[in-house]
Amino acid sequence: MQEKASNVPDVSVIIPVYNVAPYIRECAESLFNQTLQNIEYIFIDDASTDDSIKILEEVITEYPKRKDNIKLKRHNENKGVSISRQEGLSIATGNWVIYCDADDFIDRNAYQLLVQTAIDNNSDIVVVGYTEFDNNGNSRKNIYKKETKTNIDFLESITGASKPCLHGALWNKLIKREICNNITFPSNISYCEDVAFFIQLLTLQNNLKINIIPSSLYSYRKRQNSLITLHGEKRINEILDLILFIERWKEVSNKHFHRGLNSKIIDLLYRLFEISFPNKKYSQQFNDYRFLIYQNRRLNFMQKLFLRLALSNHHLMAKNVKNTNNRLKSVIKFFRSMKNQL
Repeated sequence: MQEKASNVPDVSVIIPVYNVAPYIRECAESLFNQTLQNIEYIFIDDASTDDSIKILEEVITEYPKRKDNIKLKRHNENKGVSISRQEGLSIATGNWVIYCDADDFIDRNAYQLLVQTAIDNNSDIVVVGYTEFDNNGNSRKNIYKKETKTNIDFLESITGASKPCLHGALWNKLIKREICNNITFPSNISYCEDVAFFIQLLTLQNNLKINIIPSSLYSYRKRQNSLITLHGEKRINEILDLILFIERWKEVSNKHFHRGLNSKIIDLLYRLFEISFPNKKYSQQFNDYRFLIYQNRRLNFMQKLFLRLALSNHHLMAKNVKNTNNRLKSVIKFFRSMKNQL
């Protein structure tokens, strides 16, 4: 790979930033220490109120060779992660694009390997495994089998309609920038906005070549107070917005994608009832989906049973199943913690 053959970056890395002061240094250092040299870095500060940008600017001064390849755009007000991702994509100039969350970090050779794999295989998308960890020292590697997937296969993998299930995030997927034209992040969705992005990409672009690397190169930090784990009325509305988006997309997409789209709706309905239960309104609104529950292979039997009962208005039985499942999870968590201490 000729890293300096032209002024076009091999890859544009887009990093939305919002109040990640404890983590931004580790993230930025892992980005600037990449073995791949021809990288464009795009940081989108979504009106952070902590020292995130001050720390980032300090790190930038420590890597003068990277400075000319760094773009930093700042919002005067918080606009949400979808708009930040969209703005980063709109100013990217690399042959490929990839996202990085500002509280995560990556291996030094990650982008070198991803770009080289894309070139060698003429890939449109390259996926790599990741390591999930938390601030308590717990970690788990997720390494996928080496293979090439079609659009439909890939959509079903990230929505849970087929196994092995793939994480639907953007941060472990290198994407050819030219195929992202006319793909947008819905501005009203900040939960699973990456899945909304892939739904458009996979159903609009024909015959994409998607390669998977059997390695873990990305470290994903799971935080209790992150956007993913926060609950409440705002989260309920975000889930409903995403369900509505997918239902509208089903109306205009090829029927071969419907299994994957339905599977994601089932996953979202489970999360909806986890937060808002019991709720007769949602049971009635989404009652027809009770017949499609078993198309989702990511949820376990108890989760599917809970959702089926909830959608069928059997709320007392659903509550008992939910409580039983929670007790089982507590027992499993206890034994895992004991195993880690041995």
